[in-house]
Amino acid sequence: MSDEKRQKRSITGSELQRRLQESLKSVKPRDVQALNQKLFEHLKFAVDNYDVLDADAKQQIDGAMNGFQKDLGPVLEKLPDSKDKRVLKRLHRGMLGKRVMVDLLLKELESMPAPEDDNSAKSRMLLIEELQKVTDFFCDICDNTLRGPAAFGQLTLLGICVSELVVALHLGHHYYTNQAYSHVRTVIECVDKIELFRREPKWAEIWCSGDARAIWKELSPKSVRIKLGRPKYDPVYGFFSALGPHGSFQAVQARTYRSLQKSSKGNLQIHQWLGGCPAEHHIIFVNGGMFYAVYLVLLQLVKSFWRFLNAAEVKEALDRNACKTADYLRRYFLPWAKDNGLDVTQLEERLDSAQWGKPE
Repeated sequence: MSDEKRQKRSITGSELQRRLQESLKSVKPRDVQALNQKLFEHLKFAVDNYDVLDADAKQQIDGAMNGFQKDLGPVLEKLPDSKDKRVLKRLHRGMLGKRVMVDLLLKELESMPAPEDDNSAKSRMLLIEELQKVTDFFCDICDNTLRGPAAFGQLTLLGICVSELVVALHLGHHYYTNQAYSHVRTVIECVDKIELFRREPKWAEIWCSGDARAIWKELSPKSVRIKLGRPKYDPVYGFFSALGPHGSFQAVQARTYRSLQKSSKGNLQIHQWLGGCPAEHHIIFVNGGMFYAVYLVLLQLVKSFWRFLNAAEVKEALDRNACKTADYLRRYFLPWAKDNGLDVTQLEERLDSAQWGKPE
């Protein structure tokens, strides 16, 4: 509420009625357009000052808005375009439940997700358990003394990975799949740098040098992959890039669909999700991507700082992570993939031949 509104006294119901009556005195009989305009102005005044209306006045306006819910649309369309008309059109859209409310989107993100399917509930529980183990290992390592840019780079990038995975988990389970893809992509990028700094510590000095041109030349994602002896293009990284931060056509496809019905004007209708988008295939993919990312972080953490960890606990953590990932793939990814006509023969053979994650 603005300071001006706080200073105003309450507007009573009788005052609101008198104001409308005074406004309508200037309307000529049978002048429907002028009548609509005055009613429009009255509603606009009431909405703008809703916070200072007393209970009686609010009841009047709420009743009027409920009564106008069906009829207000055609009335508004007949009015000439103006800022006030657009404000009321948005209000009308809200009454019909068709207005995107940012505060509600934020409240949804602030609340615990309410999974509607076993896949979401199970994956959330498993990912939290695995990420907790990664975080515990990370904190154990922080209890030790480390020296040099390479050690500093590896540890701090692992810390970034933990934060990125927390955000990806939160977004993914509120169905913000494109945004979750972006954070999984960042994890993959960080993990490659960690690998490079462990193999060739000299590159960590470039990384923390502050020389933006040298950093991009030597440590761009493609440059890091080349230094690691890998192909320039990583299809997994490319997948998460396209569906996450790059604003690609594929990213838009993930959040839009075409209606089978044409609009009232006879046009093709394209619908886009704002906020969470509960497309099943992307929920499956982003959950799988998070399992993959957690495994990469756990593996790099162990490779870089094994001397600060307990060997038996590390082996147990790696085995458990493999088992849970395999269990997720068997329970959710494979059935979904088969139902959608995908060839998963190689994946099934790999899971069947593995020594971990066998179904009981």
